[in-house]
Amino acid sequence: MVSRKTYKTRGIVLRHTPIGEADRVLTLLTSDLGKVRAVARGVRRVKSKLAGHVEPFTYVSVSISYGRTLDVISEAQTIRSFGRLRENLLLISEAVYLSELADAFSNEQEPTPEIFHLLIECLDALESTDDTTRLIRWFEIQLLDATGFRPELYECVECRLVLEPGDYIYNCSRGGLLCNGCKVQSVEVALPLSINANKTLRYYQRNPLLNVLKVPIPKPVSDEIGRVLRAYSRYVLERELKSVGFMDLLGK
Repeated sequence: MVSRKTYKTRGIVLRHTPIGEADRVLTLLTSDLGKVRAVARGVRRVKSKLAGHVEPFTYVSVSISYGRTLDVISEAQTIRSFGRLRENLLLISEAVYLSELADAFSNEQEPTPEIFHLLIECLDALESTDDTTRLIRWFEIQLLDATGFRPELYECVECRLVLEPGDYIYNCSRGGLLCNGCKVQSVEVALPLSINANKTLRYYQRNPLLNVLKVPIPKPVSDEIGRVLRAYSRYVLERELKSVGFMDLLGK
């Protein structure tokens, strides 16, 4: 029986890391193979044929050879470069943030087609939408949903009381809202969530991106849900993402 020496896949370049004098280790998110790490040999050289095809957040078709420690990219062809994103520093920072989030919530060799298609959809929309903040908030809550960390916004996570419209607090360790009775008893740090912010989060959970981008959200509400989703993601990942500070700085 002859073993396969190479395999082909399509993926989004999430990040790359320099290695040796001219190589890079690429991390790609694919629909069929999950997260894949492979070496692009000589890609940092000026005449490299691979260089233009393996930049971060590029959608690329690759042929990969099996290696002893790391597989090696032998061929690469760009499917979608998302070139408009690269013309604006803020859009670059936001695309890097989306890619870093997808990377953090994905596992190697574990297919996650939901995350893959979610990232493709949002990178595509990032090129054309005027209000990227709504897009990012939608991506964050949909990513949490796709990875099993769906925020509970309809019932108290402690006593399971169905929540009437009102102001509550969000408990990151429990992954959802606490009613006013359980809020008093809780000793854990939690974040306030107003009625309007909760309505917005519920809407983002239930609706496709196209609908979300049609509904303007007041900045105070947007900032509020941003704080909650960031804090919850940070709790789940147990770290702050590197791209957050730079993106926020440019956003100001």
